[in-house]
Amino acid sequence: MINDSIEVSKTDIDGFFEAEIPIPVDKLLFKGIGLDPATIEITDNCNKLEVVMMYTFTYDFISLKRVDKKRKKRYKKLPEIYKTAIDKGIFEMIHPCYIRDFEPY
Repeated sequence: MINDSIEVSKTDIDGFFEAEIPIPVDKLLFKGIGLDPATIEITDNCNKLEVVMMYTFTYDFISLKRVDKKRKKRYKKLPEIYKTAIDKGIFEMIHPCYIRDFEPY
């Protein structure tokens, strides 16, 4: 999604998608059922995006601060997961061409 309101693409059953993104757009929002939303900032000369999405969990009876601590611990493993996807041939790009920051609740 662009600006949290304009849908530009949907994935197929395997999670792959294709989309034409307007030139001035530099941020995209990825959302999915059962997944944490991911906002990425696209860097220059980016023709292909390969994004690792995190499952979302239900946390009961703990504070949002503790939830974010648990989420951030999983978030820090994303580069390792990205590398595994490259090693298994799922992803092609050695480094992602976007910036993704942790988004607390």
